[in-house]
This record gives sequence, structure tokens and C-alpha cells, in this order.
Amino acid sequence: MSAHGSTLRICGVDGCPGGWIVADGTGCRVVHDLAELVPAYDLIGIDMPIGLADDGTRACDVGARKALFHRASTVFSAPPRSLLAITDYPTANARSREVFGRGISKQSFMIWDKIRELDVQARLHPDRFVEIHPECSFAAMAGEPLPTKHSDPGKNFRKNFLEKHFGTLPDVPAGARVADLLDSYAVLWSARRFAADRHITYGDGALDSVGLAMRIVA
Repeated sequence: MSAHGSTLRICGVDGCPGGWIVADGTGCRVVHDLAELVPAYDLIGIDMPIGLADDGTRACDVGARKALFHRASTVFSAPPRSLLAITDYPTANARSREVFGRGISKQSFMIWDKIRELDVQARLHPDRFVEIHPECSFAAMAGEPLPTKHSDPGKNFRKNFLEKHFGTLPDVPAGARVADLLDSYAVLWSARRFAADRHITYGDGALDSVGLAMRIVA
């Protein structure tokens, strides 16, 4: 991919209240359906789990947490593929405790709808999507994990680093928050690095049961 990385149409995507926030070389917008992006981009970096382990344990999550030190809690555990079809929290939590001996946090379960939506597209277009965790991207930019993005200093640090690479950032589009905008550009930064083969990869290169890579790129 690196040989033609400069000619690829690349975007960075993060989940947001309005659906998905999408950053590319022309600006930032919100879309409701990931399928809209497939015809428009050759490479879609996205902050959402792609490859899903049968038991929910992914080496890439472990590696990303180690790299983030005190910010390790920002890496949510990906759901086991066998539980992904369950659509209500009590059932999913009970089944996880029964089968795997551990429960599922409500915070993690809240993004399962988006993981299911991504899973459909990633299985149709496995070479089009790459998983990126924005906190890993920011750590790679800064050389160390940054303060929480929920604080003013944390937001300012992230904005300053991003504007060194992208210039003045656009306004936050309707349906998204400031943190979503910053994360989408961080994902775009790493997606471009991936296309140019200058990225960091967390994980052991394993494929899940449907052939999707379990990796996080920064």
C-alpha cells in the first residue's frame, strides 16, 4: 500500500451522537451510515473494533493498554464474536458471565450497535477498513500518552498537535462533539501513516474466525 499511499482517498472515522464523524483532506462531516463511505474512500481508518476474538481477548487491546500506561482504561474490551448478535444488555451480560466468567460494562455495550454495523462492512470490504485507537495516535504524535481529552488542557494539547499536521481544524459539525472531531483527525493521521507504511501496529497479527485482522494501528 505504501507505494501508492499518496494517491489513496483516505479518511478518519469516529463514532459520534449523530452517527459517524468523518475527517479527510477536505474537512469534516457527519454521516449516518458507514456504507456511504465505501464508494468514496480507498482506506477508512476507524475508532471501533474490527477483528473480534471468540473469547473477547485480543492481543492488540493488551498491547495498546501497555503503550498507554495510565491511560490504559481508554481501550475498551472488544466483545466476543459469539455475543455480538445479542441486542439487550442484561442478556449479553448474563451470557458473558456464564460462558466466560466475566461481565460486560454498560459503557462497552453501548457501542455494540456500531460494532455490528462496522462488522458488516468490514466483512464485505476487509481491505478497506483499519482499526485505529485515537489515544494511541495522540501518544505516537506526542511521544507519550496525553492528559484526558475531557479536560481543557487535554483538548488543547490534542488540538495543537493536530494543527501542526492539518492546519486550522474546521468547526465541529452538527451531530458531533469537540472530542469526536479531535479523535477523527487523530485517526486520519494514523490512517495516512498506515498507507505510507510508517505506522505502529499493536497485536500479534492474528485473524478472527471470519478472517478479519485483530490489530490496532497508530
